[in-house]
Amino acid sequence: MVDSAEDYVMSSAFIQLPRWAFECNLHKLIAVLGSADEAESIRIDFGAVQYYIPCAILSIVAKIKTWDSLHKKWEFINFEQNPVSRYFQRMEFCSVLGWELKEEFSRRLGSEDFVPIARVPSLEQDVAGISTRLASCIEPAQGELFRLLQFSSSEIILNAKQHAAGEGFVSGQYAPAKRLARIGVADCGIGIRNSFKYNDSRHYRPEMSELDALLLALQPRVSSTNHRPSMYGHSANFGVGLSMMRQLMAQSLGFMVLISGDSWWYQESQKSPQYGAFPGHLRFDGTICGVAFQRDQIDNYPLMLKAARIALGLQEPDDLDNIFI
Repeated sequence: MVDSAEDYVMSSAFIQLPRWAFECNLHKLIAVLGSADEAESIRIDFGAVQYYIPCAILSIVAKIKTWDSLHKKWEFINFEQNPVSRYFQRMEFCSVLGWELKEEFSRRLGSEDFVPIARVPSLEQDVAGISTRLASCIEPAQGELFRLLQFSSSEIILNAKQHAAGEGFVSGQYAPAKRLARIGVADCGIGIRNSFKYNDSRHYRPEMSELDALLLALQPRVSSTNHRPSMYGHSANFGVGLSMMRQLMAQSLGFMVLISGDSWWYQESQKSPQYGAFPGHLRFDGTICGVAFQRDQIDNYPLMLKAARIALGLQEPDDLDNIFI
C-alpha cells in the first residue's frame, strides 16, 4: 500500500504572541505556547509583542528548550523587525537559545535595571552569587530592597534547583515607571506534582491533581523533600519558601504568579488569589515562579521578614535562621 502525500506532511503550528505579558495574564501566554505542543514545526510571531516581564521571557525560553529536547523545529517571525527585539537581545534571550543574531545596537556598561537571563546554577554555593548579582543590579545601593531581592532570589532559585530535575533559567528587572522590582524563574523540569511523587513525599497522594499539588506547595512547611534527613539528622528544607514569598509580596503590595503542569495561580497584593487549570491538554512541562515587589512599600526589610514569619507560624528558634524552600 502506498502512503498518501499527507503522511509525509509535517504537522505545523502558528503562534501569535500576545501584546502584553504580566503576572496577571501569564497563564494566557502559557496556554498560547502550549497550543503548539502537538506540532512538529512551530512558527512564533513576535509582531504584536510590546512588553513582557522577565518571567514571561523565561517561559518562552523554557518552552523552546522543551521543544528542542523533543526535536521539534521552531522559527521566529517578525522578531528582528520589532523594536522590542533589542531588549530581548540585551536579556540574552537569543544567545541562551543558541541563536546567533547580529546586534544592531550598542550595549551600555553598568546597571541597566535588568538582569540578563542566566541558567540556574548546578552547585548550591553558586546560588548566593547569582542572587547577589540579581539584587545588586536592581538595587545597587544595597538598601532594604537589595536585601529583600537577595533573599527572594535565593529562595526561588533553590526551589527550581531542588525540585525541577531539569534545566532552569532566572532573570530580574526593575521598572522605574511603576517602581516595581521583578524576579522570575522558569524550568523545563518535572513540575510540582511529579516532584511530590518522585521524591516519595509524605504529602503526595495518587489522586491529587496538579492544581492540588500547586496549591499545596504554597502552604507553609510543605516541600517534596522536607522529609529527607540531612547529614545532621534532620531536613534542611523547611518548605516555607513559596509561602514566604507570598507573604513578602503581599506586604509590599506586589504580584506573584506560579504555574506548573496544567495549573496556574496568581495573586495581586493582599487580594484573594485566582487559580485554575488550563483547558484541554494544554500545559507547561516544568514550573514558573515570578514575584514583583513595590519599591515604595519596602522600608524595613527585617520587620517585613519578621511579620512574614509570624504570619506563617515560624517563630520557633530552630526556624529563624533556616528559611529554605
